[in-house]
Amino acid sequence: PLDQLIDKALDLLEQKRTRERAEIRSLVIEFFKDRLKNQLLGNNLSFDSIDAVLSAPWHDIVDAVKRVHALESFKSHSTCASLASAFKRVSNILKGFEPDGSAPDQVLFTEQHEKALFSAMTGAAPLIDSACASGNYTAALEALASIRETIDCFFDKVMVMAEDPSVRQNRLKLLDSVRSLYFRMADLSKLVI
Repeated sequence: PLDQLIDKALDLLEQKRTRERAEIRSLVIEFFKDRLKNQLLGNNLSFDSIDAVLSAPWHDIVDAVKRVHALESFKSHSTCASLASAFKRVSNILKGFEPDGSAPDQVLFTEQHEKALFSAMTGAAPLIDSACASGNYTAALEALASIRETIDCFFDKVMVMAEDPSVRQNRLKLLDSVRSLYFRMADLSKLVI
């Protein structure tokens, strides 16, 4: 992955650098990101698919290109527009939320739609993980699409920002877990559909 190559190069050049390591690393990564973006745009791939992938972990360039192509194909899927809309809602509500890495606590679920979303997420996660591990991003996106209705019901029936801080925090953790399902492929909230 590109970020690891940059770190190795910075290790080799440690004695010669004249700027802070983090600044150099950031500038080099941005340079490669811009080059990749322009290369993909030059291949007639849409800006929003490129932006969605490059907003997620993208340092394995070959894999990132596969994900852009999978997103381009997935745009014709019947659930793509509503899936992108659902994930925009997830991303919007999580703005400013700092996850602590812990999983949602099922004991704090008070609504059936919380339980349903947790169940759908945990059921889809192994399918998505397996598809991503094999590079079959079309299958991963289809598995993700299978939970779209559950996400919509959750938003329609559950007040995420509950008055009880522990319930609110737990619901945000649940949504963050859902976001992690798609974020390793692409930030689907960036799709323009």
